[in-house]
Amino acid sequence: MFWAVGEGLALGAGFVDVGLIGALVIGVIMVVITSAKGNSTMPYLLILHFDDRASQQIKGLIRQLPKAHIKSKTVQHDGIELTIELRIRESDTDFVDKFLRVPGVFDATLVAHQGDLLS
Repeated sequence: MFWAVGEGLALGAGFVDVGLIGALVIGVIMVVITSAKGNSTMPYLLILHFDDRASQQIKGLIRQLPKAHIKSKTVQHDGIELTIELRIRESDTDFVDKFLRVPGVFDATLVAHQGDLLS
């Protein structure tokens, strides 16, 4: 947004050449940033509901995940809810099935998110 104010000031002051060069430079930077974004990973939340007997296996599977961070853990009488933030490619979602195969896991949910939970 600040570059738009700078463009307006340059053009308003009669510096058309500065305004034109600034617009071209900002345009090139925006194209480079958006093209680099295409092959990166996306943030996801993995939400698991399980009971105590699955805890050790769940911890082992979480260690195998790239860039996984535990965001919350809720312990109740009937089980545990664990929310894990991770960054993966959109096509790499097969690991969710591994969690569901663990005895004692009730459900596993993978949710894409864009928000302030990013670390």
